[in-house]
Amino acid sequence: MGSEQHGYIAMPKMEEALVSHLSSSTASDLREGINTSVSTDVQSVFKGKTYSQLQALHMNIENKMQAGGLNLDIGYWESLLQQVRVYMARARLRERHQEVLRQKRYKLKQEQGVESEPLFPIIKEEPEAENPV
Repeated sequence: MGSEQHGYIAMPKMEEALVSHLSSSTASDLREGINTSVSTDVQSVFKGKTYSQLQALHMNIENKMQAGGLNLDIGYWESLLQQVRVYMARARLRERHQEVLRQKRYKLKQEQGVESEPLFPIIKEEPEAENPV
């Protein structure tokens, strides 16, 4: 069963990052450079971000590492970089999944001859007629 059969385009780098994150040995390696209390804070920053927001964070982290500095904790920043890649993979897969679901829903509606109607249609009130009494 290929990934194209389900409407997904293969995303090998993202899938590799997600798989490596899910393996238990890699999960402990990710936290090596970050204190566990800080790790929770870092995860809360990444969680809920869109792919483009995470991509901007990724670039900022890379720029920070390239700029270097005397007190730069390379282990911390490399760990952060790896974590943001995992969150980017998740976000990209989530966004792609939502798009596939939208396309399937649209196709089903076309096949059934159902036009898209709002869930709660707006009820229009008739203008009050003037009574010449």
